[in-house]
Amino acid sequence: MIAALNDLGVPCADKAPSASVFELTPAARTKVAADVTKLLAKAPEWKKTALDRVIAQLKKPYEPPNKRS
Repeated sequence: MIAALNDLGVPCADKAPSASVFELTPAARTKVAADVTKLLAKAPEWKKTALDRVIAQLKKPYEPPNKRS
């Protein structure tokens, strides 16, 4: 649901329900990155840059939002 709201743009993103932020285990991050990599092959060109960013983020160690600069 949140992904769909994000695709609609900023005016709709603020309508998304608040969600808890939690850390995925390293194994879960690796699995999700692999799954997104599989999606990348079938994704339209305009979406590939965003998926590349997701994959890169998942390959980094988790950093809580309050520690990001």
